Amino acid sequence: MTDHPAPAKFGPLSFGAALVTSLVFEFTAVTMGYFVIFLLYIVLPALLIVGAIGGLLYFSGGKATQVGLGMLIGCLAAPLTAAISTVALIVT
Repeated sequence: MTDHPAPAKFGPLSFGAALVTSLVFEFTAVTMGYFVIFLLYIVLPALLIVGAIGGLLYFSGGKATQVGLGMLIGCLAAPLTAAISTVALIVT
């Protein structure tokens, strides 16, 4: 009986991919936030495309799994920021 360590899903690659993806989408959401129509026609399709690519990478295996997971985590940054700020505006 051999002990094989479980493959690491998180690592420096997933952190780097999440950091880059969230910075790109947060920057575009903040700069285009004043023009809601651009958010709908540019940021939303880009989020869907990057999310699909991240999902494909996640299921491909190896180091690409870490990158795909980081991309999926990074894609959550802009929508969650918008949701939190909307709730904060409604409450106050």
